[in-house]
Amino acid sequence: MQHDRIVGLGACVVIGAVLGDARLRSWFGAAWLLWLGRRSYSLYLTHLLVVMTVIIACHGAVPLWACAAVLPISVAVAAGFYRWVELPSIKWAQGVLGYTSSIRRPRRPMLSPLVPSTPIGKGLAHPQ
Repeated sequence: MQHDRIVGLGACVVIGAVLGDARLRSWFGAAWLLWLGRRSYSLYLTHLLVVMTVIIACHGAVPLWACAAVLPISVAVAAGFYRWVELPSIKWAQGVLGYTSSIRRPRRPMLSPLVPSTPIGKGLAHPQ
Protein backbone atom coordinates (compact mmCIF):
# COMPACT_ATOMS: atom_id res chain seq x y z
CA MET A 1 0.00 0.00 0.00
CA GLN A 2 2.79 2.43 0.92
CA HIS A 3 4.64 1.60 -2.30
CA ASP A 4 1.55 2.53 -4.36
CA ARG A 5 1.37 5.93 -2.67
CA ILE A 6 5.04 6.61 -3.34
CA VAL A 7 4.69 5.64 -7.00
CA GLY A 8 1.53 7.77 -7.30
CA LEU A 9 3.27 10.75 -5.73
CA GLY A 10 6.23 10.33 -8.07
CA ALA A 11 3.90 10.20 -11.08
CA CYS A 12 2.17 13.40 -9.91
CA VAL A 13 5.52 15.16 -9.58
CA VAL A 14 6.55 14.12 -13.11
CA ILE A 15 3.20 15.18 -14.61
CA GLY A 16 3.32 18.50 -12.75
CA ALA A 17 6.87 19.14 -13.93
CA VAL A 18 5.96 18.40 -17.54
CA LEU A 19 2.85 20.59 -17.44
CA GLY A 20 4.65 23.43 -15.69
CA ASP A 21 7.86 23.61 -17.71
CA ALA A 22 7.86 24.45 -21.42
CA ARG A 23 11.30 22.89 -21.91
CA LEU A 24 10.13 19.56 -20.51
CA ARG A 25 6.95 19.74 -22.62
CA SER A 26 9.03 20.28 -25.74
CA TRP A 27 11.39 17.44 -24.77
CA PHE A 28 8.48 15.03 -24.27
CA GLY A 29 7.11 16.23 -27.60
CA ALA A 30 10.31 15.29 -29.45
CA ALA A 31 9.69 13.46 -32.72
CA TRP A 32 11.58 10.32 -31.67
CA LEU A 33 9.57 10.00 -28.44
CA LEU A 34 6.29 10.46 -30.32
CA TRP A 35 7.43 7.84 -32.86
CA LEU A 36 8.31 5.42 -30.06
CA GLY A 37 5.07 6.20 -28.22
CA ARG A 38 2.98 5.27 -31.25
CA ARG A 39 4.74 1.90 -31.33
CA SER A 40 4.78 1.31 -27.57
CA TYR A 41 1.97 -1.27 -27.60
CA SER A 42 3.78 -3.22 -30.31
CA LEU A 43 6.98 -2.97 -28.24
CA TYR A 44 5.09 -4.26 -25.22
CA LEU A 45 3.79 -7.22 -27.24
CA THR A 46 7.09 -8.18 -28.91
CA HIS A 47 9.93 -7.37 -26.50
CA LEU A 48 9.66 -10.63 -24.57
CA LEU A 49 9.97 -12.59 -27.82
CA VAL A 50 13.26 -10.82 -28.55
CA VAL A 51 14.57 -11.26 -25.00
CA MET A 52 13.73 -14.96 -24.92
CA THR A 53 15.20 -15.50 -28.40
CA VAL A 54 18.50 -13.95 -27.27
CA ILE A 55 18.55 -16.05 -24.09
CA ILE A 56 17.87 -19.27 -26.00
CA ALA A 57 20.37 -18.40 -28.76
CA CYS A 58 23.06 -17.80 -26.13
CA HIS A 59 22.14 -21.00 -24.23
CA GLY A 60 21.40 -19.01 -21.08
CA ALA A 61 24.83 -17.38 -20.82
CA VAL A 62 24.02 -14.00 -22.37
CA PRO A 63 27.12 -11.87 -23.08
CA LEU A 64 27.09 -8.11 -22.60
CA TRP A 65 26.96 -7.38 -26.35
CA ALA A 66 23.78 -9.46 -26.64
CA CYS A 67 22.19 -7.58 -23.75
CA ALA A 68 23.02 -4.28 -25.47
CA ALA A 69 21.56 -5.56 -28.74
CA VAL A 70 18.16 -6.43 -27.21
CA LEU A 71 16.90 -2.83 -27.10
CA PRO A 72 17.52 -1.83 -30.74
CA ILE A 73 16.37 -5.24 -31.98
CA SER A 74 13.20 -4.97 -29.88
CA VAL A 75 12.45 -1.50 -31.26
CA ALA A 76 13.03 -2.72 -34.84
CA VAL A 77 10.77 -5.74 -34.34
CA ALA A 78 8.11 -3.51 -32.75
CA ALA A 79 8.30 -1.07 -35.68
CA GLY A 80 7.71 -3.92 -38.12
CA PHE A 81 4.91 -5.35 -35.99
CA TYR A 82 3.29 -1.89 -35.82
CA ARG A 83 3.49 -1.43 -39.58
CA TRP A 84 2.51 -4.92 -40.75
CA VAL A 85 0.25 -6.17 -37.95
CA GLU A 86 -1.08 -3.41 -35.69
CA LEU A 87 -2.03 -0.81 -38.31
CA PRO A 88 -3.69 -3.30 -40.69
CA SER A 89 -5.57 -4.79 -37.70
CA ILE A 90 -6.83 -1.37 -36.67
CA LYS A 91 -7.93 -0.58 -40.23
CA TRP A 92 -9.65 -3.97 -40.52
CA ALA A 93 -11.46 -3.47 -37.19
CA GLN A 94 -12.56 0.01 -38.24
CA GLY A 95 -13.98 -1.45 -41.46
CA VAL A 96 -15.84 -4.19 -39.60
CA LEU A 97 -17.28 -1.71 -37.13
CA GLY A 98 -18.12 0.84 -39.82
CA TYR A 99 -15.78 3.45 -38.41
CA THR A 100 -15.14 5.94 -41.21
CA SER A 101 -12.10 7.82 -39.92
CA SER A 102 -8.76 6.58 -41.22
CA ILE A 103 -5.55 6.30 -39.28
CA ARG A 104 -3.47 9.33 -40.00
CA ARG A 105 -0.58 11.14 -38.48
CA PRO A 106 -1.60 14.16 -36.37
CA ARG A 107 -0.71 17.53 -37.85
CA ARG A 108 0.98 18.64 -34.67
CA PRO A 109 1.90 16.59 -31.64
CA MET A 110 -0.66 16.65 -28.87
CA LEU A 111 0.82 15.86 -25.49
CA SER A 112 -2.41 15.95 -23.57
CA PRO A 113 -5.77 17.67 -23.74
CA LEU A 114 -4.75 19.32 -20.45
CA VAL A 115 -1.64 20.96 -21.89
CA PRO A 116 -2.55 24.40 -23.19
CA SER A 117 -1.41 25.22 -26.70
CA THR A 118 -0.78 28.83 -25.65
CA PRO A 119 1.63 29.85 -22.90
CA ILE A 120 0.11 29.79 -19.45
CA GLY A 121 -1.54 33.10 -18.66
CA LYS A 122 -1.95 34.18 -22.29
CA GLY A 123 -5.49 33.92 -23.62
CA LEU A 124 -6.77 31.69 -20.87
CA ALA A 125 -8.81 32.77 -17.83
CA HIS A 126 -7.71 36.43 -17.88
CA PRO A 127 -7.35 37.87 -21.42
CA GLN A 128 -5.10 40.91 -21.47
